[in-house]
Amino acid sequence: MRIFQPVHGYEVRRELMSWNADQWAHINYGSIYHALNQMTKEGFIEVVGTEQAGGKPARTTYQLTRFGEEEYFRLLRDQAWQPPGAIDPFAVVLSFITDLPQDEAVRVLGHRAQSARTMTEQLRAMAEQFEVSENPSDGKPWTVVEQLLLHAGQLTAFAEWAERLIGRYERGEVPAHQRT
Repeated sequence: MRIFQPVHGYEVRRELMSWNADQWAHINYGSIYHALNQMTKEGFIEVVGTEQAGGKPARTTYQLTRFGEEEYFRLLRDQAWQPPGAIDPFAVVLSFITDLPQDEAVRVLGHRAQSARTMTEQLRAMAEQFEVSENPSDGKPWTVVEQLLLHAGQLTAFAEWAERLIGRYERGEVPAHQRT
C-alpha cells in the first residue's frame, strides 16, 4: 500500500497477485477488503476518494494516515531487531517422533525432506520469473526475490538436516521406538 498510495483494494490485490504472494506469504486475497476496512476503523489508513466507472462497482481509494505510517515503521523496526525464532512448528513433531515406529519416523522425515526440496525448486523458479526493478511500477521490488531465496535456503537447510537424521536412523544411532 505504501508503494502505490493512494490506492484502492483492487490495485493492492493485483500487485500482490503479481508477486505470487498467495504462495509465499499465505495471503487470502478475499481478506484484503476486510483488512482495509479494519485498518480504516483503527485509524491506520483513511479513505481519500471513491470512484465509479460505468457499471463497475465503486472503488474506494485509501492512503496511510500519519498514525498508520508511524505504526508501520514501529512494526517494521520491532520485527527487524527481533532475534530469529527458535521454534518451528515441526519442532513439536520432533519432540515426540520417538513415539512413532522407526520406519514411520523415517518415512515422515523423508516426506518432509522431499516436500522441502520440491518447495525450494518452486521458490527458486518463482524468483527467476520476476522482472526486478527499483521502480515498483516497472517490475517487482527486489526484496520479493530475496524473500523467495531466503525461504528456499531455509527449506534446503531443513531438507539436509532431515536427510542427516534419516542417515542416523539407518545407522542405528537413534534410540529405539519408545512407548509409554
